[in-house]
Amino acid sequence: MAGGSQLPAALAATAPTLLLSPKEEAVKEQIAQDFLDEFADEAKEKMGGSEEPVINAEKWVPAQKRADDRLRVLLGDVAYIQQNLETARAALTSEE
Repeated sequence: MAGGSQLPAALAATAPTLLLSPKEEAVKEQIAQDFLDEFADEAKEKMGGSEEPVINAEKWVPAQKRADDRLRVLLGDVAYIQQNLETARAALTSEE
């Protein structure tokens, strides 16, 4: 990850308290895929060499914000906050 930057909320599992419709879940997945696609070519290039891929923080942070902004529009403020809590919980769990 770029300098400790966080992942967009769309990349976390859907919070158990959110009841997304299949269409909303599909849009959430598309937001996550769009974020990943922004870095796919750069990561592939760097994986061709012997160095570990490092993603540019100047590119990561705005992309993360765009993904989160799109998710907030999709879910609304309250559900977006619930999803961010799920993202934080997942990050804490993975650090243990």
